[in-house]
Amino acid sequence: MNSFVLSLIVTFLILRSWAYSGYRANNYFDNEDNPNTIIGWLRIKTGFGWHLIHFSALIFFIASLLIYSQGFTFFNKIILGICTSMILDQIFPLIGNWDYFSKKMFVIATLLHIITIILSIKVF
Repeated sequence: MNSFVLSLIVTFLILRSWAYSGYRANNYFDNEDNPNTIIGWLRIKTGFGWHLIHFSALIFFIASLLIYSQGFTFFNKIILGICTSMILDQIFPLIGNWDYFSKKMFVIATLLHIITIILSIKVF
């Protein structure tokens, strides 16, 4: 299995399991600027309304520059897989302002990941 697909799957599993077990269970919804999360820390330090998708897009931009300058190295594929997974997981709840924890959003995110995996097999 190539490094892009592996990092895509592992990131999706980690994000969803952390979100369901850690984020929701610890009532982080009560305080969006919770310093126990990277995004909460960024919100506090910068004063901007950061979301995971913004952080992911920033990493995606950096990964794109690395790929442009170095090509598809092992490391660059992993970084690209991580940020792609984070974007695919967050894009529909952000666009539609839907509940990230709904079954519908989980199914959509899973389908987006499967489509991306199928397409990436052709590329890598």
